[in-house]
Amino acid sequence: MRILDISPLFPYPLFDGGRKGIYYPLRSLVRRGHAIHLACLMEKEDPASVRRLEEIFTVTAVVSPRTPTPMGALTSVPRRTPYQVSRFHNAELLQKARGLLHSARFDILQVEGMQAAWYALLLGPEFNIPTVMRHHDVLSLNMARAAEHAGDPFRRLWLRYDVRRVRAYERSSSAGIGSNLMISEIERDLVLRAQPGARCDVVPAGVDLDEFTPLQVAEDPRSVLWLGALHWAPNRNSFWWFYNDIVPEIVKRHPDVRIRVAGTGAPPDILAVRHPNVEILGFVPEVRQLMALSQVCVVPLKVGSGVRIKLLEMFAMRRAVVSTAVGAEGLGVKDGEQALIADSPGSFADRVALLLDDSALRERLGRCAREHVERHFSWDMIAEKYEAVYRSLLEGLNSN
Repeated sequence: MRILDISPLFPYPLFDGGRKGIYYPLRSLVRRGHAIHLACLMEKEDPASVRRLEEIFTVTAVVSPRTPTPMGALTSVPRRTPYQVSRFHNAELLQKARGLLHSARFDILQVEGMQAAWYALLLGPEFNIPTVMRHHDVLSLNMARAAEHAGDPFRRLWLRYDVRRVRAYERSSSAGIGSNLMISEIERDLVLRAQPGARCDVVPAGVDLDEFTPLQVAEDPRSVLWLGALHWAPNRNSFWWFYNDIVPEIVKRHPDVRIRVAGTGAPPDILAVRHPNVEILGFVPEVRQLMALSQVCVVPLKVGSGVRIKLLEMFAMRRAVVSTAVGAEGLGVKDGEQALIADSPGSFADRVALLLDDSALRERLGRCAREHVERHFSWDMIAEKYEAVYRSLLEGLNSN
């Protein structure tokens, strides 16, 4: 099949889950014989990354800085389309995609996230092409959870106001798409409750089992790893909750604990953290070695939706993980089998301390976690699910 994929995010370099969630399934589809033209926005010129993607895909990139601003949010208030969506609408990318559809035959038009729904809703009917929208998460759920935990009362008020517009846009856009590819049953049920007439198919995220495989290295004693892209607000919320509420409890139990914090986009206040047990590493180009050295990996996430690809990578590397319920959401994780789940600072710290003391438990959890992703989350297995959805849409188009 020939697939035109429109993305509001340039999926390279692979330094966060959002980019990995676009890049890896598309690469798997190419490896299975499909041709993909990737049309996307990028924040700034990056010829090296474009060339890297062109080794796999045909690429059309439009440079469009789109950092959110208070003024942009304010001027969006009278409009029906929420600012979290409209700032990714780009007339040049729309015209380039239209030109591609005029000049070549494509079987499927796929867009990445609700932020790109606009392109599918305009171009799908115009070219009578089946449309697919990949929901990497549910934006309204992200915003509702963020409002619940927002410390700033003005931010909390704004989120509660804007989440209503986002939900309305989610309802209308999902109804006009051929197939909404949901990352888990949780997200599917949310969309169907809001828009019962929408078609939703569950196609999860995955992990490259060859790239993320256990390394034979000696773990650092009493070592804990927090990992996440810190330009993403839910991860910043996760860090500060972990640092302020959980780290002191862990240190009480193990005064010699060594906690590493790694992730791209760390803001100045996080980079400025000074603590005898905490090392702020910032961006680390190769995280596999860091995971392998750490006795315990933590995912203390309270805000967000979708699936944490970093958790799948930890599982694939046979790491022992402590996560919140939100952090492990959508992955079929059972407490005590693939990971330990805790939602209060004290219980989270207890679980971390338990794993630091119990090598046999770490080994058992890591082994079960690896088996879990092998059974359910390999990218090749997931690519088959994409193909089944595409074939269904094409059969429906041909029967009309």
